[in-house]
Amino acid sequence: MAASQLATMLKGGELQAGCFARLNKFVLNTIQNKSIVILLDVAVVGAPTGLVGAPTSYPDGAPLPSATAAALGGPAAPAPARAFAPQHNARPAPAAAPKPPSNFGAAMRGAAAPGGGGAFRSISELNPYQQRFTIKARVTAKGPMRTWNKPTSSGNLFSVDLLDGSGEIRGARRPVAATMFERCGVGNDEQSSPSRFVGGTFFKEVADKVFPLLEEGKVYVFQETSGRLKPSNKQYTSIPHEFEVTFGNVTVEPADDDGAIARIVGDWKKISMFADGGGPREGNVDIVGVIKAAFPAGQITSKRTGQELTKREVVLCDDSGYDVRLTFWGELALRDDAFFEAQPVLAAKGLRVSDFGGVSLSSGFGSQLIFDGQEDPESLRLRAWWTEGGGREAPTVALTGASGGSGAPAAFGDRIVLDDIKGRQLGFGEKPDYVTFKGTLNFVKTDKLWYEACAQEGCQKKVVQNSDGTWHCEKCQATNAECKRRYLMSSTFVDDSAQSWISAFNDHATKIFLGVNADDLAAYKEEVENEDGKFEDYMKQFLFKQYVVKVRVKSEVWQEQSRVKASIVDIFDLDYVAESRDILAALAVMD
Repeated sequence: MAASQLATMLKGGELQAGCFARLNKFVLNTIQNKSIVILLDVAVVGAPTGLVGAPTSYPDGAPLPSATAAALGGPAAPAPARAFAPQHNARPAPAAAPKPPSNFGAAMRGAAAPGGGGAFRSISELNPYQQRFTIKARVTAKGPMRTWNKPTSSGNLFSVDLLDGSGEIRGARRPVAATMFERCGVGNDEQSSPSRFVGGTFFKEVADKVFPLLEEGKVYVFQETSGRLKPSNKQYTSIPHEFEVTFGNVTVEPADDDGAIARIVGDWKKISMFADGGGPREGNVDIVGVIKAAFPAGQITSKRTGQELTKREVVLCDDSGYDVRLTFWGELALRDDAFFEAQPVLAAKGLRVSDFGGVSLSSGFGSQLIFDGQEDPESLRLRAWWTEGGGREAPTVALTGASGGSGAPAAFGDRIVLDDIKGRQLGFGEKPDYVTFKGTLNFVKTDKLWYEACAQEGCQKKVVQNSDGTWHCEKCQATNAECKRRYLMSSTFVDDSAQSWISAFNDHATKIFLGVNADDLAAYKEEVENEDGKFEDYMKQFLFKQYVVKVRVKSEVWQEQSRVKASIVDIFDLDYVAESRDILAALAVMD
C-alpha cells in the first residue's frame, strides 16, 4: 500500500510494475489480521525490466515454496500442484534470498508491552494509518490545562511532549531499526533519521482523567485504541516529528525508569552562532549554557490578554565567548535568587529566538529545561570548563542590548561608517540590520526629550493628565497622583563620512546624560524655564563626546513615505587606549 504522498509518482508513471525501488521509509501494520506494508518514502533506482523470476501471491498462512522456506531457515514444504504440465525447458529457479538478521522483527516491532497489550510501538514509526498503538515514553514537557468556549463547542485540553529511545534525529547514536534499514540498502542520510519526539494532546474527559497522572521527567506506558495522528504545525512546536497525536481512548500507567530513555536530547548550538548578525532571529534553538548573572523578577502586563505575567531575565554564556539574554516566565522566574546566583548549567531545548535588543531568547511551553544535569555530556563538559577551565573569569561579548550596555563592543574591524547606512541600503531587508559605528554625539533635540509614562510597576505606556492634575493610564485603567517620565531622545551622530539621526530610549539616554533620569531633568527644566538659554547651556555638556554605538536599522513607512530609522541597542564610552591600539594594528596590516 502506498501513502498519499506517493500519488504523484504513481500517476506520473515513475513508480510502476517491474521497476527497481529502494524503500527509504515504510511501516508494517496489521489490519483485519493481515500484514500490510505501507510505503511512505520510495526512490526508484532502476527502470522497468520485466519481472524477475516467477513471483506468486499466496494467501496468509499458505506454505512457502521449498527454496524460499529453506532460505528463511524453516522446514521445506512441498511445492503446490500446478494446473498445467511442467515444461522441460523451464528456466531454473532464482537463487534464494539471503536470510534476514534474527533481530529484524524485534527492531521493527519493539519490546513486548506489559499485560499482554502487544508490542511497544516506536514513536518514530507512528503515522496516520494507525489508531491502535502502545508506546513507552518520557514526558519531557507538560502544558497547563486550558479551556475554550465557542458558540459551537466548549471544553478543555492540555498537551505534552513525549520522548522514547527509538532513534536520534541527527545520528548521534544509531538505533537498531536504523541499522537494519541500512542493511536493506536504505540511504544513510542522518537528516532522514526517525524522530524520537512526538507531541500529544488530550481533550475533555480524557484530559481530566490523565492530567493528574502525568509528571514532567517521568516515564509512562500509553496504550491507545482510537488515537488520531495529523501533521504537526511547526509554527507552534520545535519537535521534528512529522505528526502529532490526539489521544482518544487511552490508558496511562507509570513505567519503570531503567535509564534507556534519555532525559533530554538536543541539537545543541553555540551562542556564537548569533554573532555578527548570524543565526536565526525567529523559531527555536537548543542551547547549553551557564547562567552567568540574573536580574530580579518583575511583573509585566500581556498586551494580548491583559494578564499580569512574572518574568526574570538571566545572562546565558558558553565557551564560545558570547552571552545572550534569556527570559524565564511564571513559577521558574519566581525561584529564589540563591538558585540563580549559584550559576547553574542549563540545558535548554526549544528556546524561542527573537530580534529584541539584537537577539534574545525566551522559554515557554515546549521548552525543556534541565539545570545541572548529570546525564548530558555537554552539560558536564561546560560545568568543568566553568569551574576548572577558567570559564568563570573568561570575558564574554554580549549579543543582547541591555540597560547601560553590557559585555563589550563589536570588534574594531566589524564596524561600519555612518555613510554605509545609506550607501549599503541597510534596513530595507525583511529583517532589521544590526551594525556598530564609532561616532560623536553632536546634537540632542530638547523640546520633546521625554514622555509621561504610567507610574505602575512594569507599565511604560503613555498617560494623559486629568483636570485635577492626576494621571490616567488607559492600559492599566488606573489613575495615579504622579507619572514617571521616560526618555525618548532624538539626536544626531557624526563621523568623518556622514551625519545620521539616531534615536535612544530611556536606559541608553540615561547613560548619555551621565545617570540623570528624565524626572530629574524635567524638574530642572521647569526650575530654570524663566532663565533664557540656561537649560540649553546645561545640555551642551553632553555633546561632542565619542561613543561606540550599536544600532538597529529598519525601514519604516511614515505618512506614506519610507524612511530608515536607527535606534540604539547598546552604547559604550570610547576607550581611547584600546582604540589607539586597534588603529596601530590596522595600519600595520595595511603596510
